[in-house]
Amino acid sequence: SFQVRNESDNGQRIQFLSKIPGKDLVIGAHYICMQMFKVDLKTKVCVSSMEKISSYGGQVDCGTYLNQIFYPASYTKAVVYAMKPEEPFQYGQNPHMIGEIGERQYRPVSMVNDGRYIYIATKSEYGTVEGALTVFDPETEQMEVYKDFVRDQNPTSLFYHKSTGYLVGTTQ
Repeated sequence: SFQVRNESDNGQRIQFLSKIPGKDLVIGAHYICMQMFKVDLKTKVCVSSMEKISSYGGQVDCGTYLNQIFYPASYTKAVVYAMKPEEPFQYGQNPHMIGEIGERQYRPVSMVNDGRYIYIATKSEYGTVEGALTVFDPETEQMEVYKDFVRDQNPTSLFYHKSTGYLVGTTQ
């Protein structure tokens, strides 16, 4: 297989942005082309993956940073990846795919972490309302999926309140 250059001189919509805590670095993704980019806020240099980061279609919709690793998640099939932000993009390696969330989950909408685990809110497949909350353990790369945790709803956001230890979210 090979990569086809995926460049546009017209620009593309930004789907996702995340400032890396404690660093002058922003990670982002474009809409629908499975590309990512990094912006160094000090030097104002932007580096793009230029090629797709994965064989999946869609785009990165959310992500979180934990223990020097950035964890993005993409639509379609709610796929989780891991990347080292300071290293160059390299297809299949940085970021590398951890796996699909499964359980008919399709669109990740929010990711947060509590310093140990990563929590991922996902919408279920089109035409269904059985969204999930997934608890991802980065040390083991195992996922526990709590499908339809709010009956007949899809989650739309997550927030981790550090001082109380509460995970807060919204649904539709």
